[in-house]
Amino acid sequence: VGSQTGICVTCNNSISVDIPKLDHTPGEWIVTKEATYFDKGNRAIYCTVCNDALESQEYELSEEEKKNWYIGACEEIPYKDIARKPNDYTGKMVKITGEVSLIIEESDKMDTPSLYYVQTKKQYGMYFEDVYFVFVDTYGNDSRILEGDVISFYGEIDGLYDWLGDKNPRLVVRYFEYID
Repeated sequence: VGSQTGICVTCNNSISVDIPKLDHTPGEWIVTKEATYFDKGNRAIYCTVCNDALESQEYELSEEEKKNWYIGACEEIPYKDIARKPNDYTGKMVKITGEVSLIIEESDKMDTPSLYYVQTKKQYGMYFEDVYFVFVDTYGNDSRILEGDVISFYGEIDGLYDWLGDKNPRLVVRYFEYID
């Protein structure tokens, strides 16, 4: 409840009148913190009259929204940059597209990723340079990755992987899409 005070024009006395408080009028949901692949978001409803927060809640992205968010957040970083200073890129979300030239270890066990040797630089119609060691959780996947497949991998750089003295960037994959 509020009040309004004024001066009477006839008698010059001060007059106060009570003003009834308006009811809250809820607006639409407004996102106050965007949800990501990794974290929940927050949204709130504010009163359109007084702008007080009337309701607030956490929300999560659906599995499809998480995938789209993650893929959209991955960067294409030149191979030389990652290979030269892998520690600078550890944890960085990247996209690489390349040909699977060797299946090093294929796993059908939970918590044991499959390991692929992927070449990403195309010259003269062939992939044969810029090698990544790609770790993919294929458990429960009804589709296998085969030698010769061209695939876009979305994941995080995890330093270098040493295989038979060959040290190349290691990519831990969350999503992949067949290109060829």
